[in-house]
Amino acid sequence: MVEQVAIVGSGTLGNSLFSKLRLHCLTTQFTRDKIDLSRISKAEEYAMILQQYNKIVFVAGTFKGTTSDIFTVNTLTPIEIIHCLKNLGWKGQIIVTGSTGATWTSWPGADLTRLAYNNSKRTLREWCLGFNQSQPRDIYITVIDPCRFQSPMSDYNGYPVEQVVDVYLDVLLKDGVCTQHIEMLNAVNDKAD
Repeated sequence: MVEQVAIVGSGTLGNSLFSKLRLHCLTTQFTRDKIDLSRISKAEEYAMILQQYNKIVFVAGTFKGTTSDIFTVNTLTPIEIIHCLKNLGWKGQIIVTGSTGATWTSWPGADLTRLAYNNSKRTLREWCLGFNQSQPRDIYITVIDPCRFQSPMSDYNGYPVEQVVDVYLDVLLKDGVCTQHIEMLNAVNDKAD
């Protein structure tokens, strides 16, 4: 079977992943004008678009807006799309992009926007891990929690995005599918030294 991968989102990570992944398999990137995760009411429509792919990667996310905006884009719409895919009988692999911020969600004096972002990613991670434990193995979800990498969100501080993309490629290009949680604290930090 020819691998067909959908990448939902653009930005630094999505664009870098697309440019490398398309060298290995059929890859389509859906930017906000095609799949807008701020529009949860369109989740079923988006699932119908995505069901033609055997692998789906959610890289879209936001750190801006209200708490509701942040949770809708980062958590609620991706979860609703997965639910719709399951109802459509879709089978395949999904990678969702979390954040190492999901591990340390708060600290004294934490900004409320940061608190919303970190907890939206933690909720997404926990839901996906729960899905993997509770459902038959038709849909396999891998959660990747990247550390800080060079992008507008980090003011271009952190590790080169290519190191993060390599982790996604390792998961996507394996024979078979897997369910796992990859927290990129040491893996990327070790490569950077």
